[in-house]
Amino acid sequence: MFRIKDYHLHLPNFSFDDTQNVRALFGIRIVRDLVNKTAMFFLPLFLYLVGSELSFAQVLPNSISLNSFQAGMLTLSLYYIAHGVLGFFVILFAGNLYQSIGYQKTFVFSFLLRCIFFAALYFSKHNPSYLVVAVIFDALNTQLFWAGYYTLLSTTAKRKNMGKDVGILYTLIQIVAVISPAISGFIGFALGIEVLFLIGLALTLLSSIFAFKLDVPAPKDTVSYAKFRAWLHE
Repeated sequence: MFRIKDYHLHLPNFSFDDTQNVRALFGIRIVRDLVNKTAMFFLPLFLYLVGSELSFAQVLPNSISLNSFQAGMLTLSLYYIAHGVLGFFVILFAGNLYQSIGYQKTFVFSFLLRCIFFAALYFSKHNPSYLVVAVIFDALNTQLFWAGYYTLLSTTAKRKNMGKDVGILYTLIQIVAVISPAISGFIGFALGIEVLFLIGLALTLLSSIFAFKLDVPAPKDTVSYAKFRAWLHE
């Protein structure tokens, strides 16, 4: 609550679990959301624009012809279908990688994969075949990152401070969400949407600095389809 005295007003004291790992996780998440609200915000539009210029005549029956709108929407749909299918098949690989090399190295590896993803998107503007590379590396880095992030957030934050920590984190994320799309929209209009992917690449490299500050032991539990099926039957 506010503490009021007769001569000034004390604002609430906002603080969070100030440990090295929590600070690193906060930095990683805020930078990642900044990337998502800048470079990734216009990804569906970019996929549609690239796809609208493609010809699917070689892969579709002769009786089916697509106009530019249909080709763009088909490209958009195929990208996210492929992303979901690939993500399903690599999720166990992601879990076992955390056990093999630890959280820090897996995070850094996922950021390198995301840099390749953004580079592939940038080059796909002139060579759409790079979209295949982009969707593969996008699915890989997504699974590698989020599984470890939520695990660490739930295990490293102090239980008594977890609600406050998550509240502050999502407040910062919402601030980023309000500001970033407007800035990225202006950049995309002035320089082209593909330039946003270079910004995303640079910011992803920046987030790797926070990953190097993590000091968490590797998990001991193994991940397998057998354990997954057993969990479903519990």
